Amino acid sequence: MLQDTYKGISTKVSLKTKPENSLDLFYQSLGHKEDAINELKVLFQIAEKNGIQLQQGNYKSAKSKETDIETYQFQLPVKATYPEIRRFCEEILLAIPFASMDELHLKREVIGSDIVEAKLSFTLYLRPAINTPNKKP
Repeated sequence: MLQDTYKGISTKVSLKTKPENSLDLFYQSLGHKEDAINELKVLFQIAEKNGIQLQQGNYKSAKSKETDIETYQFQLPVKATYPEIRRFCEEILLAIPFASMDELHLKREVIGSDIVEAKLSFTLYLRPAINTPNKKP
């Protein structure tokens, strides 16, 4: 049901050629570097849908020298109810298949409060825009 909701806005993984081995399949399942900004839009749309305001966040990028795979890690502080945070995380992972959830830290200031403070960390795994010699795409 959630996959149908985000069908039009998420990046679709398509296999244009038949993978010769499982490593090829892995590389083809990664997101495209040039589409990373679209995935950020998806993240904000999911947050808005779940009543979560993303006012600030940190990100960092890195690149593997051996494979040219790039990663973008987002760290997001969030205040919401637990069900809203959980739904937000689940929908991100369904909408962006090349994302991983790396960290989830929850804290409730007052025992009777419905509001939870969360620190969330996600990573997007992206293949390079252009193939480089002697390296996988």
